[in-house]
Amino acid sequence: VYLGANSSTPVLIVHGVNETGKDSLELKQVAEALAGSGFRVVVPQLVRLTRQNVTPADVDDVTALFRSLDGDGGIICASYGCGPALIAASRPEIRDRVRFVLTFGAYYDLTETLRFVVTGPESPLAYSKWLYMIANADLLGSEDRSELSLIAAERIRETAENWHLFGEGLSPDARALLSLFESQDSNEFDRRLEQLPAFKDRLERLSPSRYF
Repeated sequence: VYLGANSSTPVLIVHGVNETGKDSLELKQVAEALAGSGFRVVVPQLVRLTRQNVTPADVDDVTALFRSLDGDGGIICASYGCGPALIAASRPEIRDRVRFVLTFGAYYDLTETLRFVVTGPESPLAYSKWLYMIANADLLGSEDRSELSLIAAERIRETAENWHLFGEGLSPDARALLSLFESQDSNEFDRRLEQLPAFKDRLERLSPSRYF
């Protein structure tokens, strides 16, 4: 909690997917500046997001955190943390108390965003598709998660011509997840996503476009 001399209106900050979470330097600087401007700033540690794993349960967490604030207030979010934040703000339990939402690097439809990250041109500004793949491997068994972690690490580290791991021993579901992230175009991505109903459901439940 960050307080200034005249802190009054509460603000909840939802960090993005990063290992430092509430302790990231940039977030601390933002929180301190807001506190100095008269806000009472609450910055929770959202454990799944620090593990780069965003799930619908994070919507429940943001809702509960905002309900714990004393009075009406705002929500500020960054990157993939904005999906849960925006969806939480639409919930009837808190929506009449949310005075504003400020987003940085948010998305509207997670399926569309992931389709672009997977099939679009490589960008240093884009979240790594291989990191996102392993972040959602919690939908699989432990052996598959270990193998996919090795594959993801190699693909982040090496260029395609130097890959040696292709997941021959993966289960059908794990193989389907890897194939999705290997998609070369939108049609291929959409076709392969249909083979992953649990993952498709997660993407839809984390898309603000489904709630507004």
